[in-house]
Amino acid sequence: MNLRLSLAAVGILASSFSFCQIFHPGGGTGFRGVPNPVGGSEPYSPDRILVKFNSYSGIRGVFGEVGLSSSVISYNSNINWYCFRLPSWLTVSEAIQKLRSTPGVEACQPDYIRKAQFTPTDPDWPQQYGPVLMGMQNAWNFTLGLQSEVIAVVDTGVQLTHPEFSGRLDVISGANILSPGNTPNDDNGHGTHVAGIIGAGVDNGIGIAGLCPNSEIMPVKVLDSSGNGYDSDISSGITFAVNNGANVINLSLGGTTYSPEEQDAINYANSKGVMCVAACGNDGALEIFYPANDLGVVSVGASTQNDRLASYSNYGPWVTVVAPGDQILSTYTGSSYAYLSGTSMSCAQVSGVLGILQSYAPSGTPISTLENALVQGCQSIGSETGAGRVNAFNSIVALQNDGSSSVSVTPYAVNTSLGNFLYGDVGSLTAIDGNTFSIQSAQMPNLDQQATAWVNFALTQTTSNIKSLSATLCCFGFQNAENRLYAFDYIHRHYVLIGNWVMSQTSNQGFTVQFPKNFQNFIWNGQVSLAVNGDIPYLSYPGTPPVFNFSIDFAEINLTQ
Repeated sequence: MNLRLSLAAVGILASSFSFCQIFHPGGGTGFRGVPNPVGGSEPYSPDRILVKFNSYSGIRGVFGEVGLSSSVISYNSNINWYCFRLPSWLTVSEAIQKLRSTPGVEACQPDYIRKAQFTPTDPDWPQQYGPVLMGMQNAWNFTLGLQSEVIAVVDTGVQLTHPEFSGRLDVISGANILSPGNTPNDDNGHGTHVAGIIGAGVDNGIGIAGLCPNSEIMPVKVLDSSGNGYDSDISSGITFAVNNGANVINLSLGGTTYSPEEQDAINYANSKGVMCVAACGNDGALEIFYPANDLGVVSVGASTQNDRLASYSNYGPWVTVVAPGDQILSTYTGSSYAYLSGTSMSCAQVSGVLGILQSYAPSGTPISTLENALVQGCQSIGSETGAGRVNAFNSIVALQNDGSSSVSVTPYAVNTSLGNFLYGDVGSLTAIDGNTFSIQSAQMPNLDQQATAWVNFALTQTTSNIKSLSATLCCFGFQNAENRLYAFDYIHRHYVLIGNWVMSQTSNQGFTVQFPKNFQNFIWNGQVSLAVNGDIPYLSYPGTPPVFNFSIDFAEINLTQ
């Protein structure tokens, strides 16, 4: 078996251009502007240009070389600025490039679009510190969410008659997982509180303002009146939400024990392009909590009004972000409102922000791009807070600066060793060159033929700005033998299985494995440590499996800075 291995750090390089969007009151989104030729995130007119001259030759150049003819919209004689209408064949970016090299032009710029800052008129808005800290007033200038955006609240249900959700509850028959056929009405209060943070109505003359107020809320009842529920019901609730059109799933629940079934449900959601957000727990400890620690989940801790980690919030390197969770005012049963605290509230804040980001982003934007924008937009508020406290406006700017450029570098192997990673011994390892190794298998106690090589690879460029990490492997050799790729998590001090696949007999078939979202855990002092395992199961082969050889040829690392 021959194995070609390459690591790819795939992410987002901030372009020199940014993309803008016009906000239309009422929550819809308007046209997406052209790349901003002077940087920044401010929207501007695509057919107007502002120009200031310091000599007559500049005006002649504008009419001649630049082709603006005599299309003057206005002239401010007090400050000597003209506003020109651009011809249909000339973009703002092209016009600015021409004008900057035109003699007599002192300055030029797009005609930026300013707007009144959106502030909700809901009577209890002054009591909502969370949206202010997260930059929602600026984010709402771009979108209030879309009705087509569905955020599932997998919880105790939602009070279906609460006036804050009028016309926006996606109540589908069967959404009560505990009692199929009955409505997912809330008999606890927790789910209603969470739902209000995400999507309470805005400017409706009552109560509070939700973060994504134009979205639909899908109530999925999986917890009973005491707030307790089974893994099986929660997993069913997740898959139900996916199958019925949810774009984001809020999981303000959890426990300290890993559930493979729950992880499979999360995997199913991710495979359908659905984002999952989960609370990291309220024990105030360096404690892992599930499903927040499952792969494919945005895990959320709680912060306070003073922008500090809340004393009750769990913490650790597995936490993705934090958001306001302390003394949060939101909807409650009995068509009322209440203050609650906890990572459940923080989780709902992040689900609302992700709803805003998905509403703003072009249709079909991968969830990894949205989650990267969420992380990039965070503001640092101290240690043990993951990427920091969420800021929705900063994340919108990150989406505007979305790009796909990357650079390739040649890494080198620092050291290699044979491993008994699963059990037993392996045969031998021979280094062919700095990046290529030939490995011979040995028979395991269960009669399988198996070989594992551990390789530490040094990255030859800084890793501080990498946005994600993946490994691409081209395999050929023993048909139907099994390959497994493990990466060492330096924070938790153990190898993590990140992918498995079956070999082919050709060398031109690749297999790409995505590292977990906390990929920085797998980089230490500029190195990545991998364990590559090849296995011919005894039961899959007539007679004793033969000894086989395979090689690892490390090709390249792609870093996005």
